[in-house]
Amino acid sequence: MNYVEKVDMKIENALFTLMEDQRLSVITVTQIVQKAKVSRASFYRNFCSREDIIKRYIDGLILDIFDIIRASDTPEQRLKDILLLAEEERSRLVILLKQGYEIELLQFINREILNFAQKNGKAKNINSLYVYVGGIFNLVINWLFNDCQDTAADLCRIISDTMDNPDFSFN
Repeated sequence: MNYVEKVDMKIENALFTLMEDQRLSVITVTQIVQKAKVSRASFYRNFCSREDIIKRYIDGLILDIFDIIRASDTPEQRLKDILLLAEEERSRLVILLKQGYEIELLQFINREILNFAQKNGKAKNINSLYVYVGGIFNLVINWLFNDCQDTAADLCRIISDTMDNPDFSFN
């Protein structure tokens, strides 16, 4: 990790630590740089705003997810690896959700999945894709808030079973 990456990480860590106890709207750049032990110039050299830190974090997660998608051989393995990533990032994801970022996260995920599906010729029924993504998103949020009590493999089975044989009907 180079110097700039270390400074970015210090700033990101400081913001998430502060967000454990405070709303983002009341956190100041001064608090972030003091917590990160970096200069104000370093902050503005690397970020435009507090929100930019969060956007960059989410962008990094999405890149990690696409790396998983490219590297995994089966849909089940992709899903399991993505859930393991979510479990690894649990504390930060829960902070973002508690701060009210669930809509932004879901919109971002929907947009990225739609782009991916269109680029790969997999966007035949986009509404079905939204149903699955929304359902999985809600399940993962609940899982994260409940300290990931089920294993990633258990969640994969639940998702797979639900998609194969839903327990609900609109008839």
